[in-house]
Amino acid sequence: MRRPLLAIALLFGLGACGDEPMRQPPPPAGAGGIVIRWTLEDPDGEPLACDALQIVEAEVAIGGMPTVVACGQPQEVAFDGVIPGRVPVVIRLLNSIGLEFDSHISNAIVVDQETLEYEHTFVVNEQEFERGTLDLNWRIDQRIAAQACGLVNAETLRVATRAGSISSFEMEVPCEDGRLILEDRRRGAYDFIFWLVQADGTLLEPPETVTGVGVFAGDTTRVSVNFRTVDPRPRTVLTRWTVDTSTATPQKCLDVGSDEVRVSIEAPDPLTGLYEEVDTAVVQCAATSATVMGTVADGHRLTARLIDSFGVAIATEVINDIDLRVTSATVSVDFDTMD
Repeated sequence: MRRPLLAIALLFGLGACGDEPMRQPPPPAGAGGIVIRWTLEDPDGEPLACDALQIVEAEVAIGGMPTVVACGQPQEVAFDGVIPGRVPVVIRLLNSIGLEFDSHISNAIVVDQETLEYEHTFVVNEQEFERGTLDLNWRIDQRIAAQACGLVNAETLRVATRAGSISSFEMEVPCEDGRLILEDRRRGAYDFIFWLVQADGTLLEPPETVTGVGVFAGDTTRVSVNFRTVDPRPRTVLTRWTVDTSTATPQKCLDVGSDEVRVSIEAPDPLTGLYEEVDTAVVQCAATSATVMGTVADGHRLTARLIDSFGVAIATEVINDIDLRVTSATVSVDFDTMD
């Protein structure tokens, strides 16, 4: 019965020796530590709150995986067991859509058996960081608005923010403008809905929506939409050709140095306006015709090229208007090699 009492006595005796509190054991030899702290201030030295700047978290690292600190928590991170020497210090402030608000990258010297206190102050000019610019662009069936608005009787374009956007607004501008630049927009994330509006106020269906658009401090964000009023559908386009107004016989093709003809359906890139091939057929020059099967929408075009043995176009013909009322169309071109 004495052994438990003796064990308890020894246990309490060891824990009660002196009035000093229990301490963590010292770090192993050859290691140090670093505590990284950061603050936010305006140019006058007044403190700023992270939530007021829409900063949701900070990522802090010294060369490895970052430690994430949410806005509202103490703005400091402690790293123990750091190998003495020069270490990188990285602090990244992130906004609500995961993009960098600001960052700090530097170096620090960690000393064996010591903890370095490292501090950095982010100086934020709210007027500079608060606003950005939106550049809104629209097309209709891949055609520029100046050409296409009249085809669908659209008089204006209406753009409005949706629920969840950092701020709200609604505007209506002439459809044919094709572009709307909005300066001094509050920084953050936006969701938009775009409508084409006819003269009598009728909204053309369907509208176009764009979500997760980020506006950044002192920067311009471009948004492009394409209204589809004609449903793209599979079509067959038969292309017939002649060469210098003559039948494309083997001898005629040989005379002009052509090996083949390349026929393509092309669509404009919504951002650059440059045409890109979407469906293509390549046949011998003397075949005199080729069929392209693919998806054709308003704004698409057909391009036929007379190609030489080096793959270079000897002559090119472009058909801009393909009949969308039929599922099978026929076009004719003449390759003018004399031009």
